[in-house]
Amino acid sequence: MLYTVDVELNVNTLELVNRIFNFQVNRFTNLLNGSSTVNVKEDSNLFSVLFKIIESAILRKLQSKVPESLDGLQISSEDLFHEGNGSIQINNPPSKAQEKLVDSLLKVLFSQFVSVTKSNYVENGHDNLVLSLFIENIYVEPYSIKSPISLNNNHGSLDEIINSIFLRTQVDENKTKDDQTDLSKFDIYFYHFKDEENKPSKEILVEEFDKIDISNSGQDRTLIEETKTNTPLDKTILPNFRFSEETLNLVSITALPSPDLENLWESLFYNGILKQAIFNSTVLSLKISQQKSCIEQQPTRSKEQMINNNGLLLLHGPPGTGKTSLCRAVCQKLSIRQKYNKESITPEGRPRSILVELSCSRIFSRWFGESSKNISCIFNDIELLLQSRGNNTGFICLLIDEVETIASCRTKSINNNESNESVRVVNSLLTNLDKLKKYDNFIVLTTSNYIDTLDCAFVDRADRIFHVTKPSLEALESILISSLESLMCSNILIPIYGKCSFLERGKYKNVIRILAKQCLALDLSGRALRKVPLICLSEYFQDLPVNVDSFLIALADTINKYQESDY
Repeated sequence: MLYTVDVELNVNTLELVNRIFNFQVNRFTNLLNGSSTVNVKEDSNLFSVLFKIIESAILRKLQSKVPESLDGLQISSEDLFHEGNGSIQINNPPSKAQEKLVDSLLKVLFSQFVSVTKSNYVENGHDNLVLSLFIENIYVEPYSIKSPISLNNNHGSLDEIINSIFLRTQVDENKTKDDQTDLSKFDIYFYHFKDEENKPSKEILVEEFDKIDISNSGQDRTLIEETKTNTPLDKTILPNFRFSEETLNLVSITALPSPDLENLWESLFYNGILKQAIFNSTVLSLKISQQKSCIEQQPTRSKEQMINNNGLLLLHGPPGTGKTSLCRAVCQKLSIRQKYNKESITPEGRPRSILVELSCSRIFSRWFGESSKNISCIFNDIELLLQSRGNNTGFICLLIDEVETIASCRTKSINNNESNESVRVVNSLLTNLDKLKKYDNFIVLTTSNYIDTLDCAFVDRADRIFHVTKPSLEALESILISSLESLMCSNILIPIYGKCSFLERGKYKNVIRILAKQCLALDLSGRALRKVPLICLSEYFQDLPVNVDSFLIALADTINKYQESDY
């Protein structure tokens, strides 16, 4: 089984290590150069060696887990600290004694690195110490890969195999799994948030309680970074570029990965493998664009020989299903998991990706012709941004929420004798989308509540269309457990040791299933269900924290009386 592991590093510890490396660079470098086990080219950077040491400790940690527990596993720095076995936490800023401790630890780790084989960089006894120092969060996610049908002689020729697929002839599924083993494999991706002081605390996150989900659809776009709208990005992120004032009035801009989007991906629950399918499509779209860019540089190749890839994905479905949140979460994970050089995951940071969110409601102007100009202004600035970044590995994503506002069917507009302005807006959007699809680090994500109202030319440009439905029974259970766990983490509910695992067993497992069934019967959306615990608290409880059993009884009554239109 393959797992994707996203690892948030402790930026304060990294900065301390960076100071130690800078002060003793010759000592550590000479130590590495004196070893026959060190690849001079790969391990010339001290942080590259450090990340290999951390990675080996993470692998041993995960491999010690029961495979069934790895699905959706989350490990926080608090979890690591409470495990003991040598775990520690350092202050910010660290004390002199803590600085000496980290300095001594680095010398021990690097000495072990050069004295043992590369498959075992660190002694197991140091794992908890290393992880508690350097890790903020670990997120584990299973990654399913569809294997192509094996071209085995027992199946016949290629054309017979293909015919059997169309004729729905049963194929030996075991042959598709012959390359799989019982061993778990882990793809590990490191990231950190440089401006750690801007990262919201758990208390603030729970107090706001997922603003994206409890807001109404009209406010959904602006809640993530209300305080940062129209604020120029840090010069280290966009050193050679500034958005125009006109564009800043129409969009919000987020540097990725962003602490504001942390844990958003893990808090979204959908049927099947929807999240993975959307993520895979964004990755593929960027890869195809990069391949096309290489082909275009070959004079013997014509444009007709290249695959048609517009770099545009469309998510549609009823309101409240989290389409916008899912797009943001996909961008966050894409920025974390993109191919990178480990030398760039230093305290100085790595090439940052940029998320540009377009507010369609601000596009339209009362002045004739201004609406289409607004769209052109945004796309012109994005193109200048793409050109200014050069070989930077970060991508640019344009997120257009409720795209039907600016991509409505032109035929209907003309037949209904509506203003030509809406037609001009759609024309401008399509023209600018075509203009920017040549860039290999640009992708467009769009959402719509009403796909039937979209212009057919816009829909045709979508490389893939995803239908985001209301949550299934299993997804509703996951949302309830996630909400209750968040309330426990913030001491709004009396904490229970083990939290999520506690809620998933015994009497509580059955209670969660009963609550989820009622939510399913009421056809609640994910956004609506996220509101219910807060409504319950406000109507039934004056003092905090609240007993779990009492809260669940009140929650059942709240769900029973809940009418989405009343809130």
